[in-house]
Amino acid sequence: MSCDWSSILISLRKVSQSYGDRAVLVDASVGPGERAGVVGDNGSGRSTLLRTIAEHAAGAGTRPAAARRADQPSVAGAGRGAGAGARRLRRHARRGVTRPSPHPAFPGRRNHSHGGNHMLTMISAGAPYGITTGADGALWFTLVHEGRVGRLVPGQEPVIHQLDPADGQPTVIAPGPGGALWFTEGKGGRVCRITADGQVTAYPADSPYGIVAGPDGAMWFTQMRSGRIGRVAADGTLSACEVPVEGGMPAFLTAGPDDALWFTLNQGNAIGRVSMEGKVTVHPLPTEGGAPVGITLGPDGALWFVEIGAGQIGRIDTAGGIREFALPDREARPHAIITGPDGALWFTEWAAGRLGRITTDGVIDHHPLPRLPDGPDGARRSEPHGLTAGPDGAIWVALEAGALARVPSGTAT
Repeated sequence: MSCDWSSILISLRKVSQSYGDRAVLVDASVGPGERAGVVGDNGSGRSTLLRTIAEHAAGAGTRPAAARRADQPSVAGAGRGAGAGARRLRRHARRGVTRPSPHPAFPGRRNHSHGGNHMLTMISAGAPYGITTGADGALWFTLVHEGRVGRLVPGQEPVIHQLDPADGQPTVIAPGPGGALWFTEGKGGRVCRITADGQVTAYPADSPYGIVAGPDGAMWFTQMRSGRIGRVAADGTLSACEVPVEGGMPAFLTAGPDDALWFTLNQGNAIGRVSMEGKVTVHPLPTEGGAPVGITLGPDGALWFVEIGAGQIGRIDTAGGIREFALPDREARPHAIITGPDGALWFTEWAAGRLGRITTDGVIDHHPLPRLPDGPDGARRSEPHGLTAGPDGAIWVALEAGALARVPSGTAT
């Protein structure tokens, strides 16, 4: 993917920023014509860092174009994909050594109603990132910075499971066979299975991110740094197939209507398909720099995806035909997408802090998220990431600012 770096107009001179006793910027300086990169794992604070820079720049009357790229997945991570250490991790996990500690009803959880059945559930235990609905009728979500997984039955108190180790940065979570949930830990280099009562089994994987149940009963996941699609069979056997796009960075994936998995190539600017036999086909996007992230099976039998770099929603049929729909706000930075219970596609707009909705005919509208309580410095950004169709027919959104938001879909009660 190419980028016109000449359009980035920002200079920094001795900028510092701290949160408590943690310094994230110390005397940072970037002069005219110089280039600086921000590298880190998902959830490591890249977005916060770039927002801090943007806020400093705003005080000087400028707005850096670089801040628009803050939410792209990162290729960095500490994988454990090979060697004796990986084999030990897998063996210990199967014995049940890796177990979470349940903490029901973390203090400080509050529900805020916002009219029209909008609701905000504050999660004081951490920063929600991924969210899904389990077979048990509960919402399951990851707390990326704290190394936790939560479970919430709407209207009840959440139960929080502390992972061990806690530094894996759990991100995407999805339902799997047998009523269990599966999630990825990009920094920890693990793909994990968690049961309804909180028992965890971990499998080694290199920089995993997206994960989904395949039509073959196995769990399939992306490996961003190594550029592979991984598979965990029902008996725990691990395998992987190569994606023939160097540096393509596969991100999300979903099961298609054709007994195959479809995935996004964030840096490869393409949509990929992998068959149950491991054959990979790649479909380049028409728009340069689209940087696709989320993808889902639509109600029309096509695959729908978001282009975080271009501010577009895309549709690809199983024959490879692609259509793109530009968002009214091309800087909204759409991140994740699902099919809603109303027969439309819903997606998060990370930069705009709201939800978008698109029909299969391409009609787009937007829905505000419940407002977060003000922080010590005023209004807080919500930072919506994952979303799911909840057990109550509403759309539930994970807000990395520390909450779960409920937005009626038209079929919610």
